[in-house]
Amino acid sequence: MLFSYFDEKRRAEERKRKMEKAGNVSAGLAIGALLGGISGILFAPKSGEETRKDISNKATEVGNNVKHKAHELKDQTVELQEKIKANVKTRMDSMKDKKKVIEEGAENIVDEVEEVAEDLKK
Repeated sequence: MLFSYFDEKRRAEERKRKMEKAGNVSAGLAIGALLGGISGILFAPKSGEETRKDISNKATEVGNNVKHKAHELKDQTVELQEKIKANVKTRMDSMKDKKKVIEEGAENIVDEVEEVAEDLKK
């Protein structure tokens, strides 16, 4: 019992160290990627003007892609909304029709019960 307690404590500490190590590696990779990107821009064989133009073009392209995807998503949402509205309307109409049938059936049953009651009185 005591051995398993200490063994569990040791495993918990080991997991904690591994998580810290993984966090440090992730942070190092992110910083390295950022520095690599900046270095690539700064030491590129293109002039500053060309690099700025490339960055501007890429930013415009990304912006256009985002706008295009947003419009597509909006269109899909409107289409889905219309389908849902149509489906709800169809179901509501169906429920109204069923309600009418039930009400008519109930009226018929009441009429029949009244007729039977009349017959029994006679």
